[in-house]
Amino acid sequence: MSDEKVIQKILREETERRLSIMSDPAYRFPEALPAIDKAGILLGIAGSLLMLAACMMGWLGE
Repeated sequence: MSDEKVIQKILREETERRLSIMSDPAYRFPEALPAIDKAGILLGIAGSLLMLAACMMGWLGE
């Protein structure tokens, strides 16, 4: 069997396994992130970008 066929077989089996889990009536789908978590993620990204820009301009790291 070629590598591509092996990968396709693995993907097909994994997809079938996950679909069978999710089709169970007792399966609980993930809930949406609360607004505070979204704000924290965005602040973390913004802070990282600001520090990166500051380092590139020579304001930090000397």
